[in-house]
This record gives sequence, structure tokens and C-alpha cells, in this order.
Amino acid sequence: NNTELRNGDTINKLTDSLHSASHLLDRLLDISRMDAGVVKVDKHCQRMDETLNRLASTHGIHAQEKSLSFVVETPQLWSEMDANIVGEILDNLLANAIRYTEKGSIFLRAKNQQGNIVVEVEDTGIGMTEAQLEDAFEEFVQLGDNEKGPRQGMGLGLPIVKRLCQIHGIELSVVSKFGKGTCFSLTWPASDKPCERLPITPNTRAPGTVRILLVEDEAQVADAISAVLVSAGHDVAVCHSLEQTQELIKQSWTPDILLTDDRLPQGKNALDVIDCVHHKYQRLPVLVITGNTSPERLTTLQNSNLKVLFKPMSGKKLQSAITELLDDVEQP
Repeated sequence: NNTELRNGDTINKLTDSLHSASHLLDRLLDISRMDAGVVKVDKHCQRMDETLNRLASTHGIHAQEKSLSFVVETPQLWSEMDANIVGEILDNLLANAIRYTEKGSIFLRAKNQQGNIVVEVEDTGIGMTEAQLEDAFEEFVQLGDNEKGPRQGMGLGLPIVKRLCQIHGIELSVVSKFGKGTCFSLTWPASDKPCERLPITPNTRAPGTVRILLVEDEAQVADAISAVLVSAGHDVAVCHSLEQTQELIKQSWTPDILLTDDRLPQGKNALDVIDCVHHKYQRLPVLVITGNTSPERLTTLQNSNLKVLFKPMSGKKLQSAITELLDDVEQP
């Protein structure tokens, strides 16, 4: 009846508010950690083009959903860098580029210019005025034009980008033209010669790094979870739907863990995602995250012998759950 519908809507709105508040807290904690100097930089000689191609495999899917062209231009490049920090910087910039572009293209470029790595993220989106550009890296300044549509995000992505660049020693610059688009440039020293590395296999990764496939339809929640995992040194690929997941697992990137929300677009749920992923990776460990407290649904998940984590959750609780899941897998 109407009363039940209204109550259901109220509960959904309250749940969304809790998710947003949890995400906001996580992002503020990220900034506090950076300002306190507790974010450690661990630089190694690595292939820059490999990092860009991995990011393109995820963000290219998101761009395709908006009918945007996603162009990657990079030769083989080597750099002394912290791939997790550089990855989070580019994740934020690419997410913004796609979010604020309704038609045209997203460009991800890298080149060696006079001994420096130069990485550019360019879009043909809404752009920024000079006044907006001056304030873009301040906390809680949201991009967008209120007269043309609602602003999106919480205004913390670019402040985090700025701090991470400072921590890593990356020069950050931006050029933007209102109504035409924006180009962010990152510059730092390139390596003089290719890195000396041991022979690798497709699944080689830095010691302690876990490859996590995150499936979460709410972009803000996905950003928060991804930021927590990346800051812990993990490699994260994000999908927002079952369809994106199906596309991603066709790539050569192989996950160690599947972390999936239980409620997804088009009536899909965690069991649909698990069934899809397990067709290719039969023994992949799974952690389900959910805000659904329906007894019937919880019984279904428990009967499937799945580990479940409830929203909203702290970053510490999430990392503990992942560690526990990995420990269970490693036991004979």
C-alpha cells in the first residue's frame, strides 16, 4: 500500500544518506592522513604504459556507457614511481573527466619530454571558468553549472589529487576552457633506462599487493572503497554493473578477490555477479557488501556460504575482512 511505499522510500533515502556520510568521512580521513604526513611513498622503477593501460581497461568501459570515445596514447615508458599513488591520482582525474563530459572524447596520454614523464588527462566536457579554476583544488568545491544541471560528487577528488601529487613530487597543472573541456598534466622525472626486472608472468604483482575486482553501482561508495584499498597497497578495478564486470573479465587482468555489492542495476545482485565471474575464475574468493537487512535475503546469502560485510563500514573493518578472507584461502 501507499504507506509501505512511503516507508520504503524513507528507508532508502536514509540508507543513501548513511552511505554518503560514510563516503564523506572516508574522504576526509584520506585528506587528514595526507596532511598529517602518514601516507608513505614507495617508489620503484616501473612501466608507466602498463599502469595507463590498466586504468584504461576500467575507465574505458565507463566512457563507453556514455557513448564517449576513450583514447589512450602511450609508448613504452619507465619511471621511478609509487604505482598506487599515481593510480589513485589518475583514477580521480579520469572519473571527473567522464563525469563532466556528455559528448566527445576522453584522452589519456603519456610521453617522455626532456627527461620527464608527462601524463595528460584531457576531456571535451563542460570545462571551467577562470574563477572555477582558481578554486578547483579547494575542499568541497563542486564542479558543474547549477543552471544546466545538478552538481555531482562531493568536491574532494581534486584536493586529494593535489595532495597526492605533492606527496609524490609530481608537478600538477591544468588548462581549461569553459564549455570546451579541460586538460590536467602530471610531470615527474622519467627513468634513464628500462627497469631491470625479473621475468614476469601475467599475474606478477608487487609483494603484498592483492588484485581486487570491486563491483559497486554507487559511484561515491565505489570511490571510497577503492581509495581505502589503494591506500593499503592493493590493485583495484571498479565495475558499476554486471555488464561492466562481464567486459572486464574478458581482459588479461586477473583478480585475487571479488568484492561485490548485493544490489545492482537492472534487478541484478551479488549472486549474478558471482555466477558470471566464477565461470572464468572458479575458485575466486568472494566478499559481499550490502545495506540490505532483509531476513530473507540474508538467509539466501548465508545458505550460499558467502562472507558478508554490512554498510556503512569503516576502512579498517573492510581491510580486516579482506585479510581474513585471504587467510582462509591460504589455509590447507
